[in-house]
Amino acid sequence: MRRILIAATILAAGCGGKRTIPATPEIKAAATQAQLGANASGANTQASLALQSLGASIGDAASVGNVSTVDLTGLPAPVALAARATSPSTVQQGLRSGAAPTQVTTPPSGCIRRDPSTLAPQLIPPGTGGCTASGHLEVYYDNGDQVNITWSGDSTSFDLSIEVVAGPWVGTSLIYHGTGSAVGATITVTGAMKFTGSRNIDADFALTFVASVGGSASSTTVSVSVNGTVTDHLAEVSAMQGWSISTTSSVSGQTQHDTVDFNGTMQIVTTAHSVAFNLNLHVVTDTTPTTVSATYSANGDVEWDGAVVGTLSTQGKDIWVHWTDGTDEMLNLSGVVG
Repeated sequence: MRRILIAATILAAGCGGKRTIPATPEIKAAATQAQLGANASGANTQASLALQSLGASIGDAASVGNVSTVDLTGLPAPVALAARATSPSTVQQGLRSGAAPTQVTTPPSGCIRRDPSTLAPQLIPPGTGGCTASGHLEVYYDNGDQVNITWSGDSTSFDLSIEVVAGPWVGTSLIYHGTGSAVGATITVTGAMKFTGSRNIDADFALTFVASVGGSASSTTVSVSVNGTVTDHLAEVSAMQGWSISTTSSVSGQTQHDTVDFNGTMQIVTTAHSVAFNLNLHVVTDTTPTTVSATYSANGDVEWDGAVVGTLSTQGKDIWVHWTDGTDEMLNLSGVVG
């Protein structure tokens, strides 16, 4: 459950006062199709978080002139990016306002590629070694990926742009602006994400994230929320979203205790109808060197054009919908709820 990322609007109340209508075969078929849009939107939102962290870490490294730890293997595939999106290290790396070793008011320039002799990543200044980058970083990966990064920041804000000009992510152009501190920030992201390969992506973003990291040596709390819209051009849907999730991890002896709390809605809008998955989820996991135990509890509903057509609950670790026609069906929200 570590990589849960729900695109969500925070629920102000339960189902009270909502209109209820029968779940017809048409409605249930549309809800099944909407799950595909929800999964794609959730995974794409996760990837945008991870790309911000990746770009910020490269910008930080270049700002101090030491890029030796930059991974030049290649940009991760969407699934790999999504898997790391809400980990404490990724969220903390993304909160770069005031956290860089130096304040980067002038964007670092140059080319990052391997030294042909040592094979270590090196930062080549503009105008030398065939590098013509000016006002931005050009990052050359082993697999042919090429990314242009523009990065600047001070104690209260940062700006980051990521443009992919070669490789399967080509066409991706995302702009981030953040305000806050090293422990909490509000970040907007706009632009396009494209990918051709294991899972094709063609989506536009207009999102605002609010992220924070806190805790102690034995306990870490990560909170992330998002509001806005992701438009999926391949599925021809818009996901009206925002999400709010808090994850706390602590260690006692050899037992790691993880708690995840989420409240929200994913609304998939087409030209004809809208389907919303409203979900309140609580997960507790205890992990020892030999055992893993987890408990799941959920409630909420499914809406069709604003009317309730089913209620949500858990059976084991799975989320199920009890339709208003009396039938039950498991929801596949694997791209939304990990």
